[in-house]
Amino acid sequence: MPLKEEDRKEETLKSKIAGNLECPVCLNIPDTTPVFQCKNGHIICSGCRAKLNICPVCRVPFGYSRSLTSEKLISLLFREKKEDQLH
Repeated sequence: MPLKEEDRKEETLKSKIAGNLECPVCLNIPDTTPVFQCKNGHIICSGCRAKLNICPVCRVPFGYSRSLTSEKLISLLFREKKEDQLH
């Protein structure tokens, strides 16, 4: 059954969002919080943050700033995936 145009656009958007939420170290989309960010806004998952002191993208020192927007987007993506699996 072919996807409707609207469904295709939605999947493309979800894919683009997911690609921007990928941890640059382990290349996974974080599935737990917190998600940290450097002062330039690059995100990193909590597992990789524990191993690093500098941002792997721009090399600035990491603090413990959380990326709340990324956490919310990840929550929405994973909730939708779980709902899709139930149907």
